[in-house]
Amino acid sequence: MRGRPLLDNSFCLILTLWMLANEKETYRQTGERFGISESTAFRVFKSTISSISNLEEKYIVWPTGLAAQRNINGFHNLRKVPFPGAFCVVDCSHIRINGSLSDNSYLNRNHYHSVIIQGICDFEGKFINVFVGYPGSSHDAAVWVNSPVHKQLMQNHYEVIPPNCFILGDSAYPLSEFLMKPYRDNGHLELHQKKFNTILSSSRVVIEQAFGSLKGRFRRLKGIETLCVEAVSKTVIAACIIHNMCSDSDQDFEVDDLADDSFFNLEAEEHSNSQTTRASDALAIRDSIAKNL
Repeated sequence: MRGRPLLDNSFCLILTLWMLANEKETYRQTGERFGISESTAFRVFKSTISSISNLEEKYIVWPTGLAAQRNINGFHNLRKVPFPGAFCVVDCSHIRINGSLSDNSYLNRNHYHSVIIQGICDFEGKFINVFVGYPGSSHDAAVWVNSPVHKQLMQNHYEVIPPNCFILGDSAYPLSEFLMKPYRDNGHLELHQKKFNTILSSSRVVIEQAFGSLKGRFRRLKGIETLCVEAVSKTVIAACIIHNMCSDSDQDFEVDDLADDSFFNLEAEEHSNSQTTRASDALAIRDSIAKNL
């Protein structure tokens, strides 16, 4: 059967990795570099990103069982004075996108258009949960309470994190029985409260380092020239998957790690009472931890 030849999986992955690693590389430049047309470069990148992002459930995994215990031990050994019960850390980051000055929904507080990525990572800086798509104008707390993982936690947090364990967040997040945040520094914090803040921050910095590593390795995430939120979401998830693979091996992976799956082929051309009770419980839990550090 006659037809146009299929591009090799490894070729497609190398081209995609090149584009992810270079913020300003255009499809035309990439096409010239790899000996294909601009339109083919676009299709290769788009299709490969989509295929990789479909592997999210395989490579972005919430730790359970022995993996959960390993993660708890990892946070415990991460610092000389660990935060008791640290299980994972959460934060948000902004992905710059194209935008119209007439549309303020994606205009963030730094006055550029962006899409928010909420990431949760383990003690090694691997992403165990990623939620992408909220407009840059949204507050981190709003993204958090509307994320699927928060809804699962609200139903029964013991099914998501082990007893006496916590997700660590910064001051933007709402305090709860399963999420610890720093005390607000009003200039009158007691010594044990200041110590609590210091120890929490020393463990929480892992997520900031994870985002730094992600955007350092995949510089295209510093600015994606598109108005399509779905395309941004798939690109971010694909980058997080590759980030996790690199973290697993503690080095950059070989393209065969993904190419062996043969997952694509391309042609060469073309507020209630219960909430009040929970808030009181969360305050008591935080105070108890702070006084026992």
